[in-house]
Amino acid sequence: MAHDVIMPALGMAQETGKIVRWQKQAGDSVKIGDVLMEVETDKAVMDVEALADGYLGSVSAAEGDDVPVGQVIALISDSADATSDVLPVASPAIPQTTGPVESQPTAPSLAKTAPPPAPAPLPINGTDAKIFASPKARRLAKEQGLDLERLVALGHPQPYHAADLETLRSLPVTRAPTAQQAAAMPNQITARVATKGTQDFLQWMLAEGNVTLAPSAIWAAFAAAALRTALQAGDDELVISLLDLQAEGRCLTNPDRARLSFLSESDPDAAANLILRDLSASPISSLRLAGWGAPSLSIATEGDTYLICLDFTPYQLSDAQAIQLISEFADRLTDPLRHLL
Repeated sequence: MAHDVIMPALGMAQETGKIVRWQKQAGDSVKIGDVLMEVETDKAVMDVEALADGYLGSVSAAEGDDVPVGQVIALISDSADATSDVLPVASPAIPQTTGPVESQPTAPSLAKTAPPPAPAPLPINGTDAKIFASPKARRLAKEQGLDLERLVALGHPQPYHAADLETLRSLPVTRAPTAQQAAAMPNQITARVATKGTQDFLQWMLAEGNVTLAPSAIWAAFAAAALRTALQAGDDELVISLLDLQAEGRCLTNPDRARLSFLSESDPDAAANLILRDLSASPISSLRLAGWGAPSLSIATEGDTYLICLDFTPYQLSDAQAIQLISEFADRLTDPLRHLL
């Protein structure tokens, strides 16, 4: 039994990751949670942990290599005897025969069907075609967990735009996720908070300062502050992608460090650190649409209660960070003056 080690998506717009350092070497024993390697993205250097117990082997990428997201770069085997220094490449078997050589496949014909020597990304449909898509289409596809390569496999004309995602959403699921993909699927934490604290704060801002605020602007500021605390991000730049049900919205830079009435907007295609979904105007109480690019925090209303839902993967947040994030966010909704102080 072997478990794939893939190059994870550690950022919303990330397409490749650079291996800075292998912390484990081929043949080393590993446990779940052990740091296998350090990966550099366009924003930071992050640790990638083992998602299975066993022995590291079949390492196919070296330090300094730029590896496409989703590509298998090593295996974790149950036995030390099953490890090797490179990934095995399957070759078609050549049948033995005592008959004329002409009746057997020739070497050139076998070479045409052999796998290409250069490693390629591991898309869900197995294609390796280059994708041409608008930045907005790529961003929405990542946020909604959609695979643009499925459109390539269908021959859907490129370049792809946001409208083409409707076609992608309508496609049936054709394959169950692998064990590695299942391990990286979102975990979920939910919470319930009374709306009274936030509503009282909005009325106070209007009465004392003649300032009218949208609840979603407050949520973005509170979410950024909670994330900054959970990640111990200090003065790092944090981008919050504020989305409605149609996945349209704004990208806000450091909303926790700005005046609530003057939030700074980012490039709409900027890589978000957190996706904040506003479900307050719909009957939906929660949804699991997070892509693997960033954690997703959704907020809905039920009577006089906020329903909060956080989806995240082990590559994005540890369990402790996720619990602290949603706890800090809920505390700020309960007592908004805490954020100002």
